[in-house]
Amino acid sequence: MDDKSSPDSHHEKETIKVPEPEMAVGVSLNIVQNPLKRSSREQVVFDARSCCKLNGMPEQAKLFGRAAIVAHDPDKFDMVDELTGDESADLTYERDNKWHGPLMLCEVVPGREEWLVRVINAIIFLTAGLSGAFIVDPLNHYFGCRGEIFITACILTATPIASGFAQSWQGLFAVRFGMGIGIGAKNATVPIYSAENGPPLTFAALLSCSSNYIFLGFCANVLVKDAGDISWHLQLGSAFIPSFILGIFFCPESPR
Repeated sequence: MDDKSSPDSHHEKETIKVPEPEMAVGVSLNIVQNPLKRSSREQVVFDARSCCKLNGMPEQAKLFGRAAIVAHDPDKFDMVDELTGDESADLTYERDNKWHGPLMLCEVVPGREEWLVRVINAIIFLTAGLSGAFIVDPLNHYFGCRGEIFITACILTATPIASGFAQSWQGLFAVRFGMGIGIGAKNATVPIYSAENGPPLTFAALLSCSSNYIFLGFCANVLVKDAGDISWHLQLGSAFIPSFILGIFFCPESPR
């Protein structure tokens, strides 16, 4: 049999197809395409206006239609003739002054009550960063990691209970101020304590457990959301349950 016609020689002559460079680059970058590009400009306008009419906002149909045109191709908003002069100027300003956005967002908060809600929600994180983080070192120095966690657990047991019984925004603000101090001190010590005491094969998992426990806290709030007028009291007060266990008392001190 002739070597040129043998099956082995036939396979040797086959070439391997290599993916095109453009395709490989696109996969590696994992670029997310604008989903509105899958539809025509007329279709996205129709969908936006239909959404307004179906949800009881027919007076906003034209506005949503113009917004859909901009979202369809954001880079070419200056070529959209349907935009009003103010809308075109605002989009141009946002493009050229992107860091000026937060000051403009302040204008959407109309009343005093909305500001109070935002301040009460944010005070925990403000005090956690400005106050709680600064007391971590002295607490660890005088009481050790375990003692510091025990003290903050006591704070985080008392403050949620107090917030559940709060009768005014001033009282709730004061309680959450103290809660932020405890959270800031705890968050700076617990990961270090877990890493120093945990076995090498599991300490990384211990460090990531906090995210799962936060999710369980969200689930606990959902369970009592339909409790009537006292639901928000229960949601604020239920945060004391994990810290009330005070299991840190039975754990060994950090080797450092």
